[in-house]
Amino acid sequence: SHQLSTPDSSLLTPHPPAERIILMGAARLDDPVKGLPLAIEVLNRLADIRPDIAADSRAIFFGAIRSPRALSSLRFPHTHLGMISDPSRLQTLYSRATALISTSLAETLPGTLVEAQAAGCTPLAWDRGGQSDIISSPLTGRILPFGDIDAMAHALAEVLDSPADPATLRRSVRERFDALTIAARYVSLIQSL
Repeated sequence: SHQLSTPDSSLLTPHPPAERIILMGAARLDDPVKGLPLAIEVLNRLADIRPDIAADSRAIFFGAIRSPRALSSLRFPHTHLGMISDPSRLQTLYSRATALISTSLAETLPGTLVEAQAAGCTPLAWDRGGQSDIISSPLTGRILPFGDIDAMAHALAEVLDSPADPATLRRSVRERFDALTIAARYVSLIQSL
């Protein structure tokens, strides 16, 4: 099996440059709202259409999983790290990854997408909820039609083949979500009232 049930610290240290990392994370990955079965479909579809990517990539899942069989139908090379509570370990994981997928059925402003961008990792998500507030252009990620497995698999292949500029992703987060930027917007709003 490709799945590891215990954390593998080697995944948080330098890795061979040929291995591309795809992340998915949540407090509880198999919470129905997180759409884990859709993520599995996307990754399996990617393995079908681009076996070359599956040969030198790994999907890494972080967060709790209650069902021990939750990832059993995934044919893409993968590892489940469990919960990661150390922010520096999480930042290292994000910075090693090329892409982060979010297949949530509903979100307001998903933190994993912002965290991924801040670390230079391209987020991909459905066009439902606050995802489009984070992913504002193809330079900052990919927004795909809700539930379109083929579209997400193809977009993921594009991102893995031609990764985004990490500096552009980080700048996007600073310009829109930095604490001083948000505070200045609130001050401006209050002054205008």
